[in-house]
Amino acid sequence: KKDSILINGEKVDANTTAAFDSKKETYSAAGVSDEIIDVIEKVNANPSQLASLIKGVDLSGYSLLTEFQDLSIYVNGELKQKVKNVTLTWEVPNLVKTAKNVKVLHYSTVRNTWEILTPKSVDFNNKTITQEFKDLSPVAVIYQAGDANKTGTKANSTKTGDSTNVMPFVALGVVALAGIGFCVVRRKKSM
Repeated sequence: KKDSILINGEKVDANTTAAFDSKKETYSAAGVSDEIIDVIEKVNANPSQLASLIKGVDLSGYSLLTEFQDLSIYVNGELKQKVKNVTLTWEVPNLVKTAKNVKVLHYSTVRNTWEILTPKSVDFNNKTITQEFKDLSPVAVIYQAGDANKTGTKANSTKTGDSTNVMPFVALGVVALAGIGFCVVRRKKSM
């Protein structure tokens, strides 16, 4: 949606759009190297290879929620190269509340590096993510299936159940049973 795109903190005009695309030609036009395109295509074809193929960031415990796609800005239908400081909200149809520690995995063609970005917001009800980017290019949404957190930020975990320490109650029960047993034995002897 046009109203969800900010460049340098300002809304864009009606002629500006953002688009996701996974065609090799789109990646090339955006300045993504053939080596990175090859890695992206391999990960998209077999997501279980995510942590082993993406170098430079710790992806232990992460899975793909979306495939990699190139994120580009277009003005009057023409690709704008090297757009910086973009904030974008987009729909992620398979975003579910059980996805923990949702992040955006991004490859910066400007800085030639992979990075894990923490979204500005994750709206599970509307299935949207808002992310700020220093620069654009390939992105994928990743998540951790559980509360494990290998990236150094606190996982979103909800504590459930009763955390009462049951040991004193177990000990009391054992003592009570022993007392009952002692009384029964004494009673039999006195009869």
